[in-house]
Amino acid sequence: MTTLRVCLILLAACPALVSQQSPAPEVNDRINRVGQAISNSRLRGKPLVQFVVASDPRLAEFGITQDVLMKDVELILRRNHVALADKKEDYPKAGVFGIAVDIVAADPVYSISIRASFGEPATVLRTGDRITADVWSNGWQYVYGRMLLPKVRDNIKEAAESFALDYLRANP
Repeated sequence: MTTLRVCLILLAACPALVSQQSPAPEVNDRINRVGQAISNSRLRGKPLVQFVVASDPRLAEFGITQDVLMKDVELILRRNHVALADKKEDYPKAGVFGIAVDIVAADPVYSISIRASFGEPATVLRTGDRITADVWSNGWQYVYGRMLLPKVRDNIKEAAESFALDYLRANP
């Protein structure tokens, strides 16, 4: 029997394990504090931000659509006075804030990975290629049972809030 099957059998036998949020976010928060201090300094001087949200299409089953998430993130950034690049001509000057949501589903247990990052244009010295390089990033892992999967929307809002607060600390 594979390790994955054993884990799934154990989790299915213990509903309390899948009805709770994983402790990983608290652990990640403590580990990332030092890195965030460095990353926050890299956010300094970024007057404009454009944003994207890439979510797993399976979230739509729970009413968490791409449009809903884009509106949630935009409202959080605007509420926190993060200057958004609203016009296409502003895009080359703006950094890019992105949230990616991935799901590994093994009903009744879902592993959710959320990664938020802020990147800006950079040039690869070796080739001269233009790329977007991350200057701030953070990640969260959650484990939910099917009934609690709609909480992912709140987790995505928390990721946007985390970026907005770090951005504001660097750009008062």
